[in-house]
Amino acid sequence: MNTIRHSPRKAAICSLFILSLFISSCVPNGLSSVAKSGGRVAVVSDRDVYVVSAASPEIAYYYFRPDTRYAPAISPDGKSIVFVDQQRRLIRQSLDGGEPKVLVPLVGFPGPGAFLFLPNGDLFFMDTRTEGIEPERYVNIFNVNTGEQPVPAVLGIQQVFISVNAIKPKYSAATTGAYTSAAKLDASQPGQFRVVFQAKNYFYLYSGEEKGFVYNQTLPRVLDFNDQILLSRRVQDDVTSGLLTADAKWLIVRVRSGVPLGTATSLYAINLMFNEPIAPIILDVPVTRRINYALSPSGHFIAYEEVINGVTHVQLHNLDTNQKTSLGIATLDPKWWK
Repeated sequence: MNTIRHSPRKAAICSLFILSLFISSCVPNGLSSVAKSGGRVAVVSDRDVYVVSAASPEIAYYYFRPDTRYAPAISPDGKSIVFVDQQRRLIRQSLDGGEPKVLVPLVGFPGPGAFLFLPNGDLFFMDTRTEGIEPERYVNIFNVNTGEQPVPAVLGIQQVFISVNAIKPKYSAATTGAYTSAAKLDASQPGQFRVVFQAKNYFYLYSGEEKGFVYNQTLPRVLDFNDQILLSRRVQDDVTSGLLTADAKWLIVRVRSGVPLGTATSLYAINLMFNEPIAPIILDVPVTRRINYALSPSGHFIAYEEVINGVTHVQLHNLDTNQKTSLGIATLDPKWWK
């Protein structure tokens, strides 16, 4: 049974207390991302990447000032780390002291952009080939050990939507504004990571499986002109501005709104199985307030914050019936667990 919790934001650092004490002496700005694989832990601050043993504070690798718009990732075998450096190169660094391998010599600006390891160990890398209001996106799949690409690049992508089950550890809306940190993604289990690409009038569904990156189907919905206009207003901060439900039936999109455009944000639900009107969830929230929201693991409900008469409520919206239920006053920061 799916359960929802609403409570004030809390810091959870107990499991990393000893590691944090060690790193804090070297990283004055604190931890912004932690990932563990193969007996090692990657710790990313605002300025540095450290890779240490999971059992002791032994530094296996250190790099100064990575590009923190992309969250670094350790390979499933624990033998290498992948990150973007300040020269905007996608780097694979062996943790045995070998020479770094440049996988992409010049990456674009994420909006959204990300990478993660698929269940078979290949690297999924999503980026922007061009910049501007409507940047073209593309996806490459790499064998990080050889640098080869087992799957042809997917080009001509206008929008990318990643399944909520692959967003870790939190999938509420990202902070409005600068790229302070990238969402952490997880595709360790086959079928956990699903991604929808929008290209012109159509949506295409792919997934990360045991054999690699797999095309599933072209989804039934066909975009009309109004749909495309709405998607063009998507807030381009990170992958959480557009989420795919686990059953691949719905997209939840955060877009720029208000008069003038951009003074507010709104949340919409798009049914990918039918050409029905796009459903508004919450409209015209001032940009000074963040729309915090979370999708249920089943994909049938969205919980979100709404301020009514100056008081925050968590609302529960049923995507299938379009019904809304308030969970009470003074509730905030919705999260789901199984």
